[in-house]
Amino acid sequence: MDNGLAHLRILVAEDESLIALDLETILNQLGCEVIGPVAEVEDIARMAESQHIDGALVDVNLRGKQVFGVLPLLISRGIPVVLTSGYDDPTLFPEAYRQLPRVTKPFDLKAIYKVCRQTMVLCKESELIYARSVSTPGNGKDSSQRKPSLANFKSTEPPKS
Repeated sequence: MDNGLAHLRILVAEDESLIALDLETILNQLGCEVIGPVAEVEDIARMAESQHIDGALVDVNLRGKQVFGVLPLLISRGIPVVLTSGYDDPTLFPEAYRQLPRVTKPFDLKAIYKVCRQTMVLCKESELIYARSVSTPGNGKDSSQRKPSLANFKSTEPPKS
């Protein structure tokens, strides 16, 4: 049975090797192709510019550097972003990114599946609907209209244990 995540190319940005390995294992179990993992903020930008990416799981702090400066690049490219963090308090993030979906460490397959399904799959479906609506001849819509915004997706909390 297709869980909706199969064959999605997910960028993993995580500097803790055991956590990165755990994320990679979970995503592989869900049928995703893992891009990375990368452990440097600069590598996120490089991957976004050189790879086809369907979504990104991004730790907010990579080797002492916060990732918020690179998020506009991902978002401008239509890449759904899920923030991963050991902190459950969204007020610790810049206001512009508080509504991005997030998952709190430690996480498990169920939490990753839920947040990826709600952001990456639903965003991809929205983009397909949008693409069909603007490419239909005679529909009267301007093809320069903006794509659906990732800012409309709510934060996702992991299930309580």
